Amino acid sequence: MDKKNSKKIGVVLSGGTLRGAAHIGVLRELHRMGIEPAMIAGTSVGGLVATMYGRGLSLNLLEEIVREFDGRKLLDISLPTFELMWAVLLFPLYYFRVLKHISQRVPPGFIVGAKFEAWLRKLIKITPTRLPIPHLITSTDLLSGDAIVFYGATEQPHPLPRVQFVPMADPALAIRASCSLPGVFLPRENAPHLLVDGALRNNLPIDLLHHLGCEKVIAVDLHKSQMDDHFKVSYLSVMDRMMDIMLDELMEIRIGKYRPFVIRPNLDGVGWTTWDALTDAVEIGADATKAVRAQLFSYLLHSPGQE
Repeated sequence: MDKKNSKKIGVVLSGGTLRGAAHIGVLRELHRMGIEPAMIAGTSVGGLVATMYGRGLSLNLLEEIVREFDGRKLLDISLPTFELMWAVLLFPLYYFRVLKHISQRVPPGFIVGAKFEAWLRKLIKITPTRLPIPHLITSTDLLSGDAIVFYGATEQPHPLPRVQFVPMADPALAIRASCSLPGVFLPRENAPHLLVDGALRNNLPIDLLHHLGCEKVIAVDLHKSQMDDHFKVSYLSVMDRMMDIMLDELMEIRIGKYRPFVIRPNLDGVGWTTWDALTDAVEIGADATKAVRAQLFSYLLHSPGQE
Protein backbone atom coordinates (compact mmCIF):
# COMPACT_ATOMS: atom_id res chain seq x y z
CA MET A 1 0.00 0.00 0.00
CA ASP A 2 2.83 2.40 0.79
CA LYS A 3 4.39 1.68 -2.59
CA LYS A 4 1.08 2.23 -4.33
CA ASN A 5 0.41 5.48 -2.53
CA SER A 6 3.93 6.77 -3.24
CA LYS A 7 2.80 7.56 -6.77
CA LYS A 8 0.60 10.55 -7.55
CA ILE A 9 -2.66 8.95 -8.68
CA GLY A 10 -5.37 10.80 -10.58
CA VAL A 11 -8.92 9.78 -11.46
CA VAL A 12 -10.73 10.93 -14.60
CA LEU A 13 -14.52 10.62 -14.99
CA SER A 14 -16.17 10.79 -18.41
CA GLY A 15 -19.54 12.26 -19.26
CA GLY A 16 -22.49 9.95 -19.74
CA THR A 17 -25.81 11.48 -18.55
CA LEU A 18 -27.50 9.39 -15.83
CA ARG A 19 -24.87 6.68 -16.26
CA GLY A 20 -22.65 9.02 -14.23
CA ALA A 21 -24.01 7.51 -11.02
CA ALA A 22 -21.59 4.65 -11.72
CA HIS A 23 -18.70 7.02 -10.99
CA ILE A 24 -19.69 7.06 -7.33
CA GLY A 25 -19.53 3.28 -7.16
CA VAL A 26 -16.08 3.32 -8.73
CA LEU A 27 -14.80 5.91 -6.23
CA ARG A 28 -16.32 3.98 -3.34
CA GLU A 29 -14.58 0.78 -4.37
CA LEU A 30 -11.26 2.55 -4.94
CA HIS A 31 -11.55 3.93 -1.40
CA ARG A 32 -12.17 0.44 -0.02
CA MET A 33 -9.05 -0.75 -1.85
CA GLY A 34 -7.06 1.99 -0.15
CA ILE A 35 -6.62 3.97 -3.36
CA GLU A 36 -7.04 7.68 -2.67
CA PRO A 37 -6.61 9.99 -5.69
CA ALA A 38 -4.35 13.00 -5.35
CA MET A 39 -6.51 14.85 -7.86
CA ILE A 40 -9.63 14.29 -9.95
CA ALA A 41 -11.05 15.61 -13.22
CA GLY A 42 -14.26 15.11 -15.12
CA THR A 43 -16.59 16.21 -17.87
CA SER A 44 -20.36 16.77 -17.77
CA VAL A 45 -21.83 14.41 -15.14
CA GLY A 46 -18.28 13.20 -14.51
CA GLY A 47 -17.38 16.79 -13.75
CA LEU A 48 -20.28 17.04 -11.32
CA VAL A 49 -19.05 14.00 -9.38
CA ALA A 50 -15.41 15.12 -9.63
CA THR A 51 -16.23 18.58 -8.28
CA MET A 52 -18.31 17.34 -5.35
CA TYR A 53 -15.74 14.68 -4.46
CA GLY A 54 -12.85 17.08 -4.97
CA ARG A 55 -14.46 19.65 -2.67
CA GLY A 56 -14.55 17.09 0.13
CA LEU A 57 -18.09 15.67 0.13
CA SER A 58 -18.24 12.13 1.46
CA LEU A 59 -19.07 9.18 -0.76
CA ASN A 60 -21.91 8.25 1.60
CA LEU A 61 -23.45 11.66 1.01
CA LEU A 62 -23.02 11.37 -2.75
CA GLU A 63 -24.82 8.01 -2.67
CA GLU A 64 -27.62 9.58 -0.65
CA ILE A 65 -27.94 12.36 -3.23
CA VAL A 66 -28.24 9.73 -5.97
CA ARG A 67 -30.96 7.85 -4.08
CA GLU A 68 -33.03 11.02 -3.67
CA PHE A 69 -32.37 12.49 -7.11
CA ASP A 70 -35.32 13.05 -9.45
CA GLY A 71 -34.11 15.01 -12.44
CA ARG A 72 -37.64 15.34 -13.80
CA LYS A 73 -38.22 18.12 -11.26
CA LEU A 74 -35.26 20.05 -12.67
CA LEU A 75 -36.44 20.20 -16.29
CA ASP A 76 -37.43 23.77 -17.12
CA ILE A 77 -38.49 23.67 -20.76
CA SER A 78 -37.75 26.86 -22.70
CA LEU A 79 -40.77 26.59 -25.03
CA PRO A 80 -44.46 25.76 -24.47
CA THR A 81 -45.21 22.15 -25.44
CA PHE A 82 -47.04 23.04 -28.66
CA GLU A 83 -44.26 25.36 -29.89
CA LEU A 84 -41.63 22.80 -28.92
CA MET A 85 -43.31 20.06 -30.96
CA TRP A 86 -43.82 22.45 -33.88
CA ALA A 87 -40.17 23.50 -33.85
CA VAL A 88 -38.95 19.88 -33.77
CA LEU A 89 -41.23 18.93 -36.67
CA LEU A 90 -40.14 21.86 -38.83
CA PHE A 91 -36.43 21.71 -38.05
CA PRO A 92 -35.57 19.29 -40.92
CA LEU A 93 -37.14 21.75 -43.38
CA TYR A 94 -34.99 24.54 -41.98
CA TYR A 95 -31.88 22.36 -42.01
CA PHE A 96 -32.29 21.62 -45.72
CA ARG A 97 -33.06 25.30 -46.43
CA VAL A 98 -36.70 24.67 -47.37
CA LEU A 99 -37.66 27.15 -44.63
CA LYS A 100 -35.41 30.09 -43.85
CA HIS A 101 -36.86 31.76 -40.78
CA ILE A 102 -37.63 28.97 -38.33
CA SER A 103 -34.38 29.71 -36.47
CA GLN A 104 -36.09 32.74 -34.99
CA ARG A 105 -38.65 30.42 -33.37
CA VAL A 106 -36.24 27.74 -32.19
CA PRO A 107 -34.18 28.53 -29.05
CA PRO A 108 -30.52 27.43 -28.75
CA GLY A 109 -31.68 24.74 -26.31
CA PHE A 110 -34.93 23.25 -25.04
CA ILE A 111 -33.98 23.14 -21.33
CA VAL A 112 -33.20 26.43 -19.60
CA GLY A 113 -31.03 24.86 -16.88
CA ALA A 114 -31.93 27.37 -14.14
CA LYS A 115 -33.57 24.74 -11.92
CA PHE A 116 -30.61 22.42 -12.36
CA GLU A 117 -28.19 25.20 -11.42
CA ALA A 118 -30.29 26.12 -8.36
CA TRP A 119 -30.14 22.47 -7.25
CA LEU A 120 -26.37 22.52 -7.71
CA ARG A 121 -26.08 25.63 -5.53
CA LYS A 122 -27.80 23.77 -2.70
CA LEU A 123 -25.24 20.97 -3.00
CA ILE A 124 -22.35 23.46 -2.99
CA LYS A 125 -23.54 24.79 0.38
CA ILE A 126 -23.11 21.37 2.03
CA THR A 127 -20.19 21.39 4.45
CA PRO A 128 -17.34 19.10 3.30
CA THR A 129 -16.29 16.32 5.67
CA ARG A 130 -12.68 15.98 4.50
CA LEU A 131 -9.95 18.10 2.99
CA PRO A 132 -10.37 19.04 -0.68
CA ILE A 133 -8.11 17.75 -3.42
CA PRO A 134 -7.30 19.48 -6.74
CA HIS A 135 -10.23 19.08 -9.11
CA LEU A 136 -10.88 20.09 -12.72
CA ILE A 137 -14.03 20.26 -14.81
CA THR A 138 -14.11 20.84 -18.56
CA SER A 139 -16.49 22.90 -20.69
CA THR A 140 -16.36 24.24 -24.24
CA ASP A 141 -16.53 27.86 -25.39
CA LEU A 142 -18.82 28.12 -28.42
CA LEU A 143 -17.23 31.42 -29.43
CA SER A 144 -13.54 30.51 -29.50
CA GLY A 145 -13.88 26.73 -29.70
CA ASP A 146 -11.40 26.41 -26.83
CA ALA A 147 -11.70 24.05 -23.89
CA ILE A 148 -12.51 26.05 -20.76
CA VAL A 149 -11.18 24.18 -17.73
CA PHE A 150 -12.33 25.28 -14.29
CA TYR A 151 -9.90 24.34 -11.52
CA GLY A 152 -10.27 24.22 -7.75
CA ALA A 153 -8.00 23.55 -4.76
CA THR A 154 -4.85 24.01 -6.84
CA GLU A 155 -2.70 26.74 -8.33
CA GLN A 156 -3.34 27.86 -11.89
CA PRO A 157 -1.94 25.22 -14.24
CA HIS A 158 0.63 26.12 -16.87
CA PRO A 159 -0.89 27.04 -20.25
CA LEU A 160 -1.84 24.49 -22.89
CA PRO A 161 -2.79 25.08 -26.55
CA ARG A 162 -6.54 25.65 -27.06
CA VAL A 163 -7.16 25.34 -23.31
CA GLN A 164 -8.11 28.23 -21.04
CA PHE A 165 -7.77 27.56 -17.30
CA VAL A 166 -10.27 29.49 -15.15
CA PRO A 167 -10.46 29.52 -11.31
CA MET A 168 -13.58 27.73 -10.05
CA ALA A 169 -15.09 30.75 -8.31
CA ASP A 170 -18.62 29.46 -8.97
CA PRO A 171 -18.74 25.64 -8.93
CA ALA A 172 -22.47 25.51 -9.76
CA LEU A 173 -21.89 27.56 -12.91
CA ALA A 174 -18.93 25.38 -13.92
CA ILE A 175 -20.94 22.17 -13.52
CA ARG A 176 -24.00 23.61 -15.27
CA ALA A 177 -21.79 24.68 -18.19
CA SER A 178 -20.05 21.32 -18.45
CA CYS A 179 -23.40 19.50 -18.55
CA SER A 180 -24.97 21.76 -21.21
CA LEU A 181 -25.34 19.45 -24.19
CA PRO A 182 -25.80 21.71 -27.24
CA GLY A 183 -29.32 21.70 -28.60
CA VAL A 184 -30.70 20.30 -25.34
CA PHE A 185 -29.60 22.83 -22.69
CA LEU A 186 -29.29 26.55 -23.28
CA PRO A 187 -25.61 27.57 -23.35
CA ARG A 188 -24.36 29.11 -20.09
CA GLU A 189 -23.00 32.62 -20.45
CA ASN A 190 -19.90 33.46 -18.43
CA ALA A 191 -18.36 36.52 -20.07
CA PRO A 192 -16.44 36.49 -22.30
CA HIS A 193 -17.39 32.85 -22.88
CA LEU A 194 -20.55 31.09 -24.05
CA LEU A 195 -20.21 27.66 -22.50
CA VAL A 196 -21.55 24.25 -23.44
CA ASP A 197 -20.77 20.60 -22.70
CA GLY A 198 -17.08 19.90 -22.11
CA ALA A 199 -17.41 16.65 -24.06
CA LEU A 200 -17.16 18.57 -27.32
CA ARG A 201 -13.47 19.20 -26.64
CA ASN A 202 -12.44 16.67 -24.01
CA ASN A 203 -14.79 14.03 -22.66
CA LEU A 204 -12.05 12.10 -20.87
CA PRO A 205 -9.46 14.67 -19.71
CA ILE A 206 -6.61 12.29 -19.02
CA ASP A 207 -4.17 14.78 -20.52
CA LEU A 208 -5.04 17.43 -17.95
CA LEU A 209 -4.05 15.24 -15.02
CA HIS A 210 -0.79 14.29 -16.71
CA HIS A 211 -0.24 18.01 -17.25
CA LEU A 212 -0.68 18.54 -13.50
CA GLY A 213 1.89 15.87 -12.68
CA CYS A 214 -0.06 12.65 -12.17
CA GLU A 215 2.09 9.56 -12.64
CA LYS A 216 -0.82 7.13 -12.80
CA VAL A 217 -4.33 7.84 -14.05
CA ILE A 218 -7.47 5.75 -13.56
CA ALA A 219 -10.03 6.65 -16.24
CA VAL A 220 -13.71 5.73 -16.02
CA ASP A 221 -15.30 5.54 -19.47
CA LEU A 222 -19.10 5.32 -19.53
CA HIS A 223 -19.53 5.28 -23.32
CA LYS A 224 -20.19 2.28 -25.52
CA SER A 225 -18.39 1.71 -28.81
CA GLN A 226 -21.17 -0.61 -30.05
CA MET A 227 -24.84 -1.23 -29.34
CA ASP A 228 -26.60 -4.57 -29.04
CA ASP A 229 -29.69 -5.83 -30.88
CA HIS A 230 -31.99 -4.48 -28.14
CA PHE A 231 -31.31 -0.83 -28.95
CA LYS A 232 -34.63 1.06 -28.83
CA VAL A 233 -34.92 3.93 -31.29
CA SER A 234 -36.22 7.19 -29.84
CA TYR A 235 -35.25 10.87 -30.05
CA LEU A 236 -33.22 10.72 -26.84
CA SER A 237 -31.64 7.32 -27.52
CA VAL A 238 -30.52 8.48 -30.96
CA MET A 239 -29.06 11.69 -29.48
CA ASP A 240 -27.28 9.62 -26.83
CA ARG A 241 -25.93 7.17 -29.39
CA MET A 242 -24.83 10.02 -31.66
CA MET A 243 -22.70 11.44 -28.85
CA ASP A 244 -21.19 8.02 -28.13
CA ILE A 245 -20.12 7.60 -31.75
CA MET A 246 -18.71 11.13 -32.01
CA LEU A 247 -16.73 10.85 -28.80
CA ASP A 248 -15.49 7.27 -29.04
CA GLU A 249 -12.61 7.84 -31.45
CA LEU A 250 -11.41 11.01 -29.69
CA MET A 251 -11.32 9.21 -26.34
CA GLU A 252 -9.50 6.23 -27.81
CA ILE A 253 -6.82 8.56 -29.19
CA ARG A 254 -6.21 10.00 -25.70
CA ILE A 255 -6.28 6.57 -24.11
CA GLY A 256 -3.73 5.30 -26.64
CA LYS A 257 -1.46 8.28 -26.05
CA TYR A 258 -1.52 8.44 -22.24
CA ARG A 259 -2.26 4.77 -21.44
CA PRO A 260 -4.32 5.16 -18.29
CA PHE A 261 -5.98 2.27 -16.51
CA VAL A 262 -9.51 2.25 -17.96
CA ILE A 263 -12.60 1.02 -16.14
CA ARG A 264 -15.67 0.52 -18.35
CA PRO A 265 -18.83 -0.35 -16.39
CA ASN A 266 -21.46 -2.20 -18.42
CA LEU A 267 -24.41 0.18 -18.19
CA ASP A 268 -26.81 -1.35 -20.70
CA GLY A 269 -30.28 -0.01 -20.07
CA VAL A 270 -29.17 3.16 -18.29
CA GLY A 271 -29.87 6.24 -20.38
CA TRP A 272 -31.20 9.77 -20.33
CA THR A 273 -34.53 8.99 -18.67
CA THR A 274 -33.91 5.87 -16.58
CA TRP A 275 -34.29 7.72 -13.28
CA ASP A 276 -35.06 4.51 -11.36
CA ALA A 277 -31.76 2.88 -12.38
CA LEU A 278 -29.43 5.32 -10.63
CA THR A 279 -28.85 3.22 -7.51
CA ASP A 280 -28.20 0.18 -9.70
CA ALA A 281 -25.68 2.23 -11.69
CA VAL A 282 -23.71 2.95 -8.50
CA GLU A 283 -23.39 -0.77 -7.81
CA ILE A 284 -22.50 -1.52 -11.44
CA GLY A 285 -19.62 0.95 -11.14
CA ALA A 286 -18.45 -0.71 -7.94
CA ASP A 287 -18.69 -4.21 -9.44
CA ALA A 288 -16.74 -3.15 -12.54
CA THR A 289 -13.96 -1.88 -10.28
CA LYS A 290 -13.89 -5.05 -8.18
CA ALA A 291 -13.63 -7.12 -11.36
CA VAL A 292 -10.34 -5.47 -12.36
CA ARG A 293 -8.78 -5.25 -8.90
CA ALA A 294 -5.75 -7.42 -9.72
CA GLN A 295 -5.01 -5.64 -12.99
CA LEU A 296 -5.45 -2.25 -11.33
CA PHE A 297 -2.94 -2.99 -8.58
CA SER A 298 -0.50 -4.34 -11.16
CA TYR A 299 -0.81 -1.08 -13.10
CA LEU A 300 -0.35 1.09 -10.02
CA LEU A 301 2.59 -0.87 -8.67
CA HIS A 302 4.55 -1.90 -11.72
CA SER A 303 3.24 -1.19 -15.20
CA PRO A 304 3.96 2.06 -17.02
CA GLY A 305 0.68 1.61 -18.86
CA GLN A 306 -2.31 -0.67 -18.96
CA GLU A 307 -1.64 -3.97 -20.66
